[in-house]
Amino acid sequence: MNLLLLAFFWCTLISTAQGLATQPGGPKYEGNRDPDITPPPLRTAIVRADNDYVYDDPYEEMGSKRVRLPDAVRVKICAVTLQQFRSTYYETVLPKKYFDLFGPVFRIRVPGDKQRHLYVYKVYTVMHFFDLVLILHDCGTDKVTPNPPRFSGRWMEGRKNLVLMKPPLVNFDDLNLDGNPEVVFQERLHNGTDANAAVYRFLHIGNDLSLSPILHLETRLTLPYHRYAERDGPFAYLYLIRSIEKVKSNRIVVRVSLSTDPFKKGEEEVGFVALESPKASSPFEVKEKTTYVGKYEGFLLYAPWLGG
Repeated sequence: MNLLLLAFFWCTLISTAQGLATQPGGPKYEGNRDPDITPPPLRTAIVRADNDYVYDDPYEEMGSKRVRLPDAVRVKICAVTLQQFRSTYYETVLPKKYFDLFGPVFRIRVPGDKQRHLYVYKVYTVMHFFDLVLILHDCGTDKVTPNPPRFSGRWMEGRKNLVLMKPPLVNFDDLNLDGNPEVVFQERLHNGTDANAAVYRFLHIGNDLSLSPILHLETRLTLPYHRYAERDGPFAYLYLIRSIEKVKSNRIVVRVSLSTDPFKKGEEEVGFVALESPKASSPFEVKEKTTYVGKYEGFLLYAPWLGG
C-alpha cells in the first residue's frame, strides 16, 4: 500500500511540474529539458593507478591523479552529451539540466603506445541510469574516435552485486593476432531474477581511431535454475564459462565448460565454437560448432534469455 501511495505521489509531482512548464503564459521546456546548454568546465580526466575505470564512487582512490583533458576529447564529450540531452524526454519533477548529464572521465593507457590514450566517459541518461562512452585520442594528430561506441551501465551499479565482473573492466588484447591490440570492454547483461553474464566487447582500432565491434562474448554466465547438488548448498549456482583459444591469425576457438566457480574453467566441457574473420577489422563469424552435452546446444555462444 505504501508503495502505491509513493508511486501515486511521484506521478502527481511529475504531472504537476510538467503542467506548470507547459501552461499558457508559463515557461515551456520541450521534452522537460532546461534550455541552458552550458557545459561544465571539463578540464581534467582521472588516471587511476590500476589503469582502469570505475562506474561509481569513489572514482579516485589511492594512487589516482588528475591530468589535463585534451580539447578535442572535451568537444567530442560535449557533442555526445548534447545529443543525449536533446533526444531524451525527461520524466523529472523539474526540467533536466544539460550540465547534470556529465559524469567523470577516465584516461586509460594503451600498452606499448605513447601516442594514444583511451578515454572512458560516464554520461547520465534517464532516472539514475548511465552509459559509458569510449573515445580514443591521438596526442600527435589531436584526432579522436569519430563515432564513439557506448555501452549501457544500467546493470553495472553497486560493485558488491557484480559478482561476475572481474577487473580490469577495460583492457587490451590482440584477439586476431595481427600485432595490434583490440580494446576489450567488459559489460554486464542481466535479465530476470538471476540471469547474469559478464560480456567482453572486442573493438578493433581503425586508422581513423574508429572502434569497430568484431566480437562480443558472454564469458561468464549464470545458469538460472541450474544448481549443483545439496552438498554444495541451496544457492550454489552453476556457471557457463567460455574461454578463448587463439588458433592462428583471424581464427579463434571458444571452449565452453561448466563450473561452480565463475572465474575458473570447469572440468566438464560441453562443446566448442570455431570462429573466423575475413580480416582484422571484420567481425568474427561462426564456422563450426560441436556440442558434447545436448541440452546446451542452443547457447554454446550466446544465452537466448539475455538477448545479447
